[in-house]
Amino acid sequence: MGWLTNYNLSIFRSRHGTRWRLWDLAVGILSFALAFMLTPYKNLMPAPYYVFVVGCMYGVMLSAFTRLCGVPVPGQYASRYEVLSASALAVMLTYLLFSLIAGLILVRAYGRYIVVITTGFSLFGVIVPRLVLMNILRLQPLNVVIYGAGGKGRDLAARIADDPHFRMVGFLDNNPEFAGKDRHGYPVLGSIHTFGRDQLEKAGADIVVISIVAKKLLEENADAILTLPLAKIEVLNLGAFLEYYFKEISVEYGCPQWFASAPSVPGNPSIFAAKRMMDFLAACAGLALTLPLWPFIAAAIKIDSKGPVLFRQARVGRNNRIFQILKFRTMVRDAEKNGAQWAVAKDPRVTRIGRLLRRTRLDELPQLWNVFKGEMSLVGPRPERPEFVSELVEEIPYYAQRHLVPPGLTGWAQVRYRYGASKEDAIRKLQYELYYVRHLSIMFDIEILLRTIPMMAKGSR
Repeated sequence: MGWLTNYNLSIFRSRHGTRWRLWDLAVGILSFALAFMLTPYKNLMPAPYYVFVVGCMYGVMLSAFTRLCGVPVPGQYASRYEVLSASALAVMLTYLLFSLIAGLILVRAYGRYIVVITTGFSLFGVIVPRLVLMNILRLQPLNVVIYGAGGKGRDLAARIADDPHFRMVGFLDNNPEFAGKDRHGYPVLGSIHTFGRDQLEKAGADIVVISIVAKKLLEENADAILTLPLAKIEVLNLGAFLEYYFKEISVEYGCPQWFASAPSVPGNPSIFAAKRMMDFLAACAGLALTLPLWPFIAAAIKIDSKGPVLFRQARVGRNNRIFQILKFRTMVRDAEKNGAQWAVAKDPRVTRIGRLLRRTRLDELPQLWNVFKGEMSLVGPRPERPEFVSELVEEIPYYAQRHLVPPGLTGWAQVRYRYGASKEDAIRKLQYELYYVRHLSIMFDIEILLRTIPMMAKGSR
């Protein structure tokens, strides 16, 4: 497939996914129509206008659920498991809701041929084009030039090297000592003036990322920078690059005014009121459905190790309020007799039953009571211990910003980053949590909840 690299594949990229939402809409309509065309019971087929109208309803639902379930689009780094699991979840939820509406409003149930063909074509149309184009686009990654060959440029270059959707071309830097030399394993192409728009265009640059914060230096080069979009070269500062392409916020490149300008916090009480209503209803339903399991979990914990069934611990909530979080105990008794400490992978303090509970997240069921009381939310940054918070606030910029929203059972950091418990992990997780704070919405909460389901099925934590 190397011949594909001779063509411009950028038309297949969709940063905001609008074209793919339209594609999923068309897939839903065609899947429903094909189901009626291929069914052996053609004599029972309704009028064409009915098939089109109802098919449009199904298509709209499919397009909405592929978005809410976070089905990846070409240009986003994602594993095949993420594509397959999120697509299967989206199609399943679409048909469940569609069947409910068809049964209650349209007073009509569809046979197994319609169900199998509709869901089968839906899965094919959602999954196969994405997987094919994801592999094709990796043959032509976006070419990135970093303006600034210092420490931030070095860190960003290392980040880009790990992502198959980007290719590092080199650095731009006005320091004459760097000209013509390699920095951090990549060439310094020149300054923004000596290696200007024409040279960047010839080099195939797609994005120039500004990784310097010197205001005067930027002002002196403003004219050269402003001409780059004329050559269809995207210009982003480091913070905007991470926010657009990696869905996180840089704690090192942010500024107080920018963080304070978040549109959702704190001046939008309607969002928090809607979140509270959703949390209360979900907590009531969750407690009612899971309470029958609690005696069995409690018995397993008691048989496996000595100590209480429930574990209580102080955590920091919204606006720095301290509350007692509830969990099923997963560690041995007196696990912290030597003081507070970070949990680690394969922690020896975790009991046998505790490992199973953690892997399935059943240990967090009692937190539904915290959600019911309003101390937590379904979605938000995971609550941290006061001992660690006081330390992290001093060491990590903007760490306190995560407490502008209620802590949650799951969050954007949990679905985007591996499980970890260290200061380095706290920084990476904070960048996702700040993205959540800045983009807070009910639809975003629903997306995170749906993305959590495949993780739980995989046993990821």
